Amino acid sequence: MHPSARFFLGLFSAVLCFAPGEVWAKVVPAPIFSDNMVLQRGTKVPIWGKAAPGETVTVKFAGQTKSVRAGENGDWKLSLDPLETSAENRTMVICGADDQVDIANVLVGEVWLCSGQSNMEMPLWLDNNPRFRQYNGDKLAAATDYPLIRFVRTPRTYSMVPDRSLAVTWAPMRSDNIRPFSAVAYFFGVGLFKELNVPIGLIQSAWGGTDIEAWISLDGFHSALPDSRFESAIVESRTPGHPRCKNLMAHFRKEMEAWQNKFEEALRKNDVPPPLPHFPSAFVRPGKRPNMPGILYNRMIVGYAPFAMRGAIWYQGCNNVSDGSLYLWKLRALHTGWKKAFENPHFRLYIVQLAPYIYGRKNREDLPRLCEAQQIYADSEADAALVTIGDVGNLHDIHPADKSQVGHRLVLQALKRDYGRDVKSESPRLRECRCEPGKLVLAFDNVGSWRKIGEGEDANFEIADLGGGFRPASVRIVGDKLEVSSPKVPAPRAVRYMWRHDRTASLANEAGLPLGPFRHDTRSDREKAAAFGRRGRAVYEYDLLAGGANGPAVKINNADRAGKFKRIHYMLELTHKNGKFEYVFISIPKFTDNARFIGLPETNYQQQRHIEGIWLHSNVLQLDHQPYVGIIEITSGNYRPRNTHGIRGASNELHDIGDELLTGIGYGCFQIHDRNYRQTIFAINNWRNPNRMDIGIGNNPDMTRGQHPDWTFSRNAGKYSSAVFRVAVE
Repeated sequence: MHPSARFFLGLFSAVLCFAPGEVWAKVVPAPIFSDNMVLQRGTKVPIWGKAAPGETVTVKFAGQTKSVRAGENGDWKLSLDPLETSAENRTMVICGADDQVDIANVLVGEVWLCSGQSNMEMPLWLDNNPRFRQYNGDKLAAATDYPLIRFVRTPRTYSMVPDRSLAVTWAPMRSDNIRPFSAVAYFFGVGLFKELNVPIGLIQSAWGGTDIEAWISLDGFHSALPDSRFESAIVESRTPGHPRCKNLMAHFRKEMEAWQNKFEEALRKNDVPPPLPHFPSAFVRPGKRPNMPGILYNRMIVGYAPFAMRGAIWYQGCNNVSDGSLYLWKLRALHTGWKKAFENPHFRLYIVQLAPYIYGRKNREDLPRLCEAQQIYADSEADAALVTIGDVGNLHDIHPADKSQVGHRLVLQALKRDYGRDVKSESPRLRECRCEPGKLVLAFDNVGSWRKIGEGEDANFEIADLGGGFRPASVRIVGDKLEVSSPKVPAPRAVRYMWRHDRTASLANEAGLPLGPFRHDTRSDREKAAAFGRRGRAVYEYDLLAGGANGPAVKINNADRAGKFKRIHYMLELTHKNGKFEYVFISIPKFTDNARFIGLPETNYQQQRHIEGIWLHSNVLQLDHQPYVGIIEITSGNYRPRNTHGIRGASNELHDIGDELLTGIGYGCFQIHDRNYRQTIFAINNWRNPNRMDIGIGNNPDMTRGQHPDWTFSRNAGKYSSAVFRVAVE
């Protein structure tokens, strides 16, 4: 057999025969159980490891003795009963049939995971990089001596499959070892210790420049379906034992065997050998930045689970800054997966909201949209909270040099939520927006009085009237309320604050906790849709639910009088029979100079191309971000799910983005997609059959039941009482 074929077949035979564990001849606890560790107080404490199959393992600690028999693969696990706080260095004894492991200097207190990307990883002090360290970290390190605070630094590493073998060590916090440790985690741990006077355990597991998806478990992705359909499929495809992985490898092995036969035939004929089959992308290892779904969880988190701990502090989002509202489901997937992994239904997740920073050429509203998603998740989840740091950033440095306030505000959340302290921990949150003549009156929670901080406070506020178009506004403090107005907006209906990435916080409550980015609109969704619908010059208006075999009723047709134009506006408004109203307004650069071809095609017509410079607005939450690259797909005929554009993550089995369009007259589709996020922006399919038409905004939420993301074959027109499609140009 040729060496290349032998290598590939050997590799995949090994994976197909993946064994879950080795045979162990002695008792070995999981790596996290080592000298100087801190165990979580007040809850069950899982202890686990390896031993000989069937061997009885006994754990002795703090007056408890627990035993368990190792399974057939040598895995064993037991739990200690809840432990009392203890600052005494004690020894945990783990015994097998013929050997014993002693773990020395064990404390009992509060344990926290400290995770995220570079702002969590940024050390207290780094000698050779003044742009990536706490500004006074050398002085803090020199004065550090906290023997009751113990920490773990997880090395940067990843795994394509779950791997619990990572060796780590606990260390008491001292001046000679603390400099490379996370500055945020340092301030958090020291702050907790000074307030609680109990042992503190900190596990740093962070890697700069990484996406949130890399930290999410398969269980987490499954909890977020259908939003995480693409990520779930990737992780399933390389998870040994999962049916998707087995099928993928079996298919590839079949291709390799066929290739081997062709190769041998080529040798016999002195012919050029055939090219190797395409290696499954699910098994391709990442480059320098391991931004693939699940692979950091598989190495830097899974080995700690289910170690007992209170929860995690999470500082991440720069790599996901363009996600907007999509970051919401990713936070939920992260948190849900970690709750399950750590066997803690109340596992805390305290989130650091991103600081202001000018993100180059990215949309200037990306950052506040992501901050909004962070706030929405914190508001919706009892076990989550948010700390706002809009006053301590650096517009020109993505790594602010002072992490003390970040750590302090995380401490406040923990003290309030976990340790029963009567402290103010929450930043102001808008409670009410009242329209009065010439102004908006804003009332907030978590405010007794206001402080002005920073500069340029008026520039942070913008207001808009019924027609839209935000204008800078001034703010007046009246007690605990704010009055916002502008002479250019005599009848304001909407307000937003810090709604650009270059805006720093200008107001804080009496505790010094800053007001974070927010927006509020008193206009109804129908009023907003009407404002967008008036933009440009009307070319077409369709009543999608009226008409017949020749297509929907055309209320407006100005194609012959459209004139010259540079952009095309599409507006789809859907009213459900239950009264729910959805709309999407999308503006794209022109793809033709002929206005006759920008609406629903009346004759044999096809258009499929990539588009940039997209701008959209919608009340469908999953679309509340700004895509940069999209694809428009129009055909009067049929179409197949084959991914003809080679779009990463697009399906060859389901109708979604990048389908193969066929000419002629047939089913028909008019769709626009966001290519970056594999999102359907809107779809109108089979419009010649009003009773069986497919219409939708965003991805079809019923994908878990085998439905197509682009609404094909959903035949859902009957659930709407109204469906109006408008086309305009300017």
